[in-house]
Amino acid sequence: MAITYTFTPPVANIVPPFLPETRGLQYLLFRYMPTRERGVNVYCLSDGTFAQDYPTPENQNTNFPLPYNATDPAAPYAQWNDINGNVYFKTLPVHIVSVFLGGHVYTIDEGTATKLSDAGYGDRIVANT
Repeated sequence: MAITYTFTPPVANIVPPFLPETRGLQYLLFRYMPTRERGVNVYCLSDGTFAQDYPTPENQNTNFPLPYNATDPAAPYAQWNDINGNVYFKTLPVHIVSVFLGGHVYTIDEGTATKLSDAGYGDRIVANT
């Protein structure tokens, strides 16, 4: 029986407790509240590296390929439409293979766990028994 692992993407404390333009009672009440957590997406790229949409201590690499195909992020091309309805495709030399969305828990295999550990996410991986 193969060992499975659980991976939880990192979080960043970047969501303020109030809007920047807040004044008055809202500001007076919430200015002492701590910032809230935001899930950070982790992208596995076709060249074997990992990137994130926001830097954290685990990984500072935020260089994931843009644009990417939102309906199929694992596609090796990007697709977009202009205002006239023309469809354009762009082949990407490095494309997204898989996405781990922040705020979710994933069951992964041993190979993926090894790759994530080598990329610096070892403390976010737990072996399932």
